[in-house]
Amino acid sequence: MSSVKLSTYPLKINGTDIPFPDNPVQEKFETLETVNESEAGTDIVQIRRLGKLNLSCSYQLMGSWAKFFENIYLTQTPATVKIWDSYAEAYSEKTMRMRDFSKTLIKGSEKIETSGMWQISFSLIEM
Repeated sequence: MSSVKLSTYPLKINGTDIPFPDNPVQEKFETLETVNESEAGTDIVQIRRLGKLNLSCSYQLMGSWAKFFENIYLTQTPATVKIWDSYAEAYSEKTMRMRDFSKTLIKGSEKIETSGMWQISFSLIEM
């Protein structure tokens, strides 16, 4: 395994290198399962999917970047996301949807940047 830090590799969304986040991107893996009860009263668990990836991201960005992320959210079109896979030591590509998008103008930032600086956060959920 490489000693290179994951933070040296930016996320890539729809082919665009994304600036580094304010906080580390949080990875969470879900197991999707269905639980049914048998006639005998025991639970039968069917695992439909292991390792469904959810990413939580938070950024402070200029208005043009905030608009980039907002457009992905508003269109609800699946995004092609490349994330660094430390085991494969290469990018892996996943199809994901953006959820839980929020955008807040940072007070007084319009004096620095005409479109302001924005605090944004969102989740990317693997399909």
